[in-house]
Amino acid sequence: MSDQEAQQIVLDAAHRLAEHFDCVQILATRMNQGHTQFVKKGVGNWYARHGMAQQFIQIGAAEDLATEIAEKLKPE
Repeated sequence: MSDQEAQQIVLDAAHRLAEHFDCVQILATRMNQGHTQFVKKGVGNWYARHGMAQQFIQIGAAEDLATEIAEKLKPE
């Protein structure tokens, strides 16, 4: 699939989801000839999409850190 086709697939999915949600942000990757390619598309309020992406990253990082701390503190 071409880059343009990949982007269209993700954009179509975002529009379908937007029928039910105020805003949608999709991040996707795919391998192409040994290289990772990134596709991102969104619809709806840009500020809300930006905030969702930031929160997604921050919560993921906090959960990873909490897991690492718990492993270090776990008695053997």
